[in-house]
Amino acid sequence: MVRAALLACSIFACITVANGPTAGSVGQLAQSAEQRIDADPLLIFIAEGPPNSCGPGCSRWIAVEGNFNRGAAQRVRTFLAHGTNRNLPVYFHSKGGWIDEGLKTGELLRELRMTAGVGRTSLQGCAGVATSKDCRRLVAKGEDRQARLRFAEGSCVSSCAIALLGASRRIVDAPARVGIHRPGRAISRGVGAKIKADPAVVAAALRSTEERTRRELLEYTARMGIDPALVELIYASAASPIRYLTRSEIDRFGVLNKPLYETPWVGRDETPTAGYTLFKTVSRKTPAADEQLTTMLGLTCYRHDRVTVFIEREMAEGEAGNEPVIRVVGDDMVVWVSGKRMSWKDQLDYRYQVMPFEEVLKVVPKRSFELKLEYTSPTWTSRSETIKLSIAGLEKSLLAMRKHCEKFQ
Repeated sequence: MVRAALLACSIFACITVANGPTAGSVGQLAQSAEQRIDADPLLIFIAEGPPNSCGPGCSRWIAVEGNFNRGAAQRVRTFLAHGTNRNLPVYFHSKGGWIDEGLKTGELLRELRMTAGVGRTSLQGCAGVATSKDCRRLVAKGEDRQARLRFAEGSCVSSCAIALLGASRRIVDAPARVGIHRPGRAISRGVGAKIKADPAVVAAALRSTEERTRRELLEYTARMGIDPALVELIYASAASPIRYLTRSEIDRFGVLNKPLYETPWVGRDETPTAGYTLFKTVSRKTPAADEQLTTMLGLTCYRHDRVTVFIEREMAEGEAGNEPVIRVVGDDMVVWVSGKRMSWKDQLDYRYQVMPFEEVLKVVPKRSFELKLEYTSPTWTSRSETIKLSIAGLEKSLLAMRKHCEKFQ
């Protein structure tokens, strides 16, 4: 994961350095971006409105407004440390901010299995937007939080959109908007000072930052059950202005939850020089509980002749200790029976097996492909299920993967 100083680019600030950058120009732009983001820092508070104002049976929500400035994700974590707050939906209204703050916020929302949506919170006790000085003072006093949730005015852009994708359940009513644009290219002022004034070195650092950010976004969207094609759209967009997703794109990329959503097979480099992974994810509402869970199935190679076949899935509440046997079935034949759970996190079930690449190619399904989850615990047998997966593009993707893996010894 990229958490180093080089990840100083902001989707909101969208810093782009022209040809021939110097450490001074990069540092000045990074400082300017930070000042703009800090001018309207993230505000987090509980709002209360009329019955059903934030959904059926919902009248209280967590409002998150302003920019994702430095430390924003930690402030969200601290706010949610109060257990009762986790049961409320989060509604974002934000122009964005630092991309790593959006990523960490999204990771937290998924860790806590939270619901998030897009809408502007309008406080009745003060004039203007919630992040105005008067409203901030009202929130700081902990006084009247009576509010209206205005979906038609809601907007979640750039790093805010990244944070939204992390929620287990996502709500974007038709009037609300989700916006993207190409991440800016910048390095931190401290790194720029060390590089001094060599334009070639600065340009290489900028490219490295962009490549790492792109890989991290691909990994993040995959784990959240979002079609990684959204990342390609982000990088195909201009650095400015904002490109708002259409309703069909929101649906196609899996931003809104469905009873079942499956991504295509996607390949990505683990690093520029070693490792390649082919994967797909499927998100579904579990039959026995109202939970939206994501499962990833994939293969990774670090050598030319062997691959690691893996399954990584979110576990249902209370499932720890009752994990199922997972069978991978292709063309009505069992291809692989998974081993025991290997992960240490309570909510994550990770299993893998190392196999010769040629053996994998021999069992590529041509007609049908399924995951069978078979629970043996008496209280969980009713939750056994079969997840049907598409095989479209699988064989072609595996052959392309083999070419990538041939360079690894």
